[in-house]
Amino acid sequence: MKYFFSDVDGTLLQDHKLDSNTVELIRLFVEQGNKFILATGRIDPDIIGLEKSLGFFGDYRISQNGAVIKDKAGNVIYKKLLPKEVVPALTDYIFGLQNVTVEITEVSSRYATAPRNISYTYEFTTPIAVDPNIREKIPTLECTLFLILSDDAELFKKIQNDIQEKWGDKIYAVLTSPGCLEVISQEVSKGNAIAFLEKKLGLDKKNIFVAGDSYNDVSMFEKYSNSFGMKNGAAEAVSKASKIVSSVAEVIEAINKVK
Repeated sequence: MKYFFSDVDGTLLQDHKLDSNTVELIRLFVEQGNKFILATGRIDPDIIGLEKSLGFFGDYRISQNGAVIKDKAGNVIYKKLLPKEVVPALTDYIFGLQNVTVEITEVSSRYATAPRNISYTYEFTTPIAVDPNIREKIPTLECTLFLILSDDAELFKKIQNDIQEKWGDKIYAVLTSPGCLEVISQEVSKGNAIAFLEKKLGLDKKNIFVAGDSYNDVSMFEKYSNSFGMKNGAAEAVSKASKIVSSVAEVIEAINKVK
């Protein structure tokens, strides 16, 4: 049995679309007794919506870049929150930024200070609850990540440097796609989430395959040698993968050749 962990945006979804040939290959892959599990920066309801399009539901769902894992029944089997001791000062810092939209994510929900209006991002299935007063509610939330939205790449670099200098032992900021900078616990990564399932299920690393296209996928590439980076992804990130491919369909074709 082989386990294929796939990123969503820029990997399974190309130009925000599902390719019908890829869908059929995934279904056949699963029908043959293998496991296809989505590992994404998106929240869990988005994964469920995508699985409906695929026509099956995976045994597990890895959301928020590895902060949360749910099983097929929707039970939370793993979660890593932003460290409580950091959240007050981090909140002050992020809400002090100019010309950005801020989103706060919990285990299954997300809230925004304003609607998304940058050039790159889009919604898949789950609408964001816009709440201009969300800052005041943060102390009552189980925050898994803060998402900062902007088209200013230089601002993102500054934020990453600031966060590293102020709280680098507790949290980090990672670019998950153009326009999206996510602030999460140092304990959180897709690679760590997959490693949790590897241990829980007693998997052999040689049967684990991963695919992604951006910086939040590097942890998968570094932990697993059967790694595939998308050709059109972030060049520096996908260079960490063992192989460069054009699509998830190509990954499945490669997996099927492994005995």
